[in-house]
Amino acid sequence: MFSPQLDPRPKASNSHEGSQALRVLIVDDEAPMREMLSLQLESKGFLCVTAANVSEARRRLRAEHFDITLSDVNMPGEHGLALAADIKSQYPDTALVLMTGGEKVRIAVEAMKAGASDYLQKPVQIDELVASMGKSVEACRLRRKREHEQRHLQQTVDERTRELSSALAEIQATCDASLAALGTALRYRHHETLEHVQRVTTLSWKIAQALGIHGQELTAIIYGAFLHDIGKIGIPDAILLKPGPLTPEENRIMRTHVEIGYEMLREIPFLRPAAEIVHAHHECFDGSGYPLGLKGEEIPRGARVFAVADTVDAIISDRPYRKARSFEQARKEIVRCAGSQFDSAVVSVFINLPQEFSVPPALASRILLKT
Repeated sequence: MFSPQLDPRPKASNSHEGSQALRVLIVDDEAPMREMLSLQLESKGFLCVTAANVSEARRRLRAEHFDITLSDVNMPGEHGLALAADIKSQYPDTALVLMTGGEKVRIAVEAMKAGASDYLQKPVQIDELVASMGKSVEACRLRRKREHEQRHLQQTVDERTRELSSALAEIQATCDASLAALGTALRYRHHETLEHVQRVTTLSWKIAQALGIHGQELTAIIYGAFLHDIGKIGIPDAILLKPGPLTPEENRIMRTHVEIGYEMLREIPFLRPAAEIVHAHHECFDGSGYPLGLKGEEIPRGARVFAVADTVDAIISDRPYRKARSFEQARKEIVRCAGSQFDSAVVSVFINLPQEFSVPPALASRILLKT
């Protein structure tokens, strides 16, 4: 901080010319005032240049650097506040002290708003002026330091953000590859068609969106739909691929696929919410489902959404024991089972969806990537 007794030369780290004295631009329309201020300040070690008006001051500022501009406010032609605005916007490294012969508080307030570091009333005392200029330069230096630190901090934040984005992209790519690998493994094991997986995933997504589900819950529903039968990898071929009806014991073993799938997925952090849907996708709203006999809202909402989508696709698809039925027939069956097998709130949303929900083959993958 400057005081009348301090050397006006800035520290080398903050100087534009090493240890050279501070350069001052004095702007005043009265020649005697310019000369007096220049002589007094030079006697204190400052280097001074003078200008008679705002236009001349602008030319000086364009031509060379000044540490401080000392300007009168009331001058013929352009006002000193106009110069203050220029310095604030175009020469932020230059401190500014304004002077006026008036005592109006309004002028002082306007001066500070315009970017002045200080405001003095004429006639100014040289020691008061030197102290004011010193404080102004120090304030300007501190402001530049803060701005530099803020820029450095922003650069660091930007760099870390880029690194994080890259890491997240890599994680997402790994997740997508894991999902694709699991889906491929199931199709080879169970001969489940890609089209079925895409249809149930897409319809689950559409129902969930219509329910207002978004964010991580929507992602869990999509992943859960995509991997709903992953546990069938652990079912013996003799049961999984049996062409005819299953015996009660075989049916009991087949039902364990939901628990096998849950155990496979629950230890994978990004699939843990989806694992809950895989575990509960055969639960019924009235408690008659399996494996836990959950009832109503005890069943994860994603599993309640998927149950409708899976049943619809089962009805409109060909099966070895029957031909596919129409979407309208599927709709009637879903409505008939509302409140028993299905959540009535999910059914209400489903029946208002368009009948056509078939999509291009790659849509399920794109949905996974978008989430």
